[in-house]
Amino acid sequence: MLDKRELLHRLGELLTAKGLSRIHPDTSDPVAHAAGLALAGLPYYDQMWAGIAVIAVASGERLAGHELVRRTDLLAERLTGLRERVNAPAKALQLVLYERAVPPEEREFVLREAKKGSLFPLGRSKVATFVFALAEPALHSSRFPGWPEDLGPQELRKLLLSPAA
Repeated sequence: MLDKRELLHRLGELLTAKGLSRIHPDTSDPVAHAAGLALAGLPYYDQMWAGIAVIAVASGERLAGHELVRRTDLLAERLTGLRERVNAPAKALQLVLYERAVPPEEREFVLREAKKGSLFPLGRSKVATFVFALAEPALHSSRFPGWPEDLGPQELRKLLLSPAA
């Protein structure tokens, strides 16, 4: 089984290399600061990143599918405000790191229901969820049009599954 701490470290290095900044109260990065203000009050996430997109990382042994769907709804609401604040499209990814094996039915429910967006490219903000199970390990995702390819499922899968990364 992969070590969650090492995996979060790898992810942080990748996101920093891609130009994203970690969202925290003391950040001096203006994009991360604006995102932090817009996303204040969301349920706890292990890490949040902002830049060309927002990435929220949730992990745990007991993450329930319906809770992840609720978090996606809340994140979508906050992204609407962020989009208006920065006058630019805003997209987000909720990366879920399960510390247990995930039953296929639960995984499919999360991937199907925890995906918010509009039919029009200039519509409201979009949020998708990718699921990674530390116990398996495997990254599962659904199609997310317009998401940066260099942060897409293939790149994250390579990072998360590579023993030498």
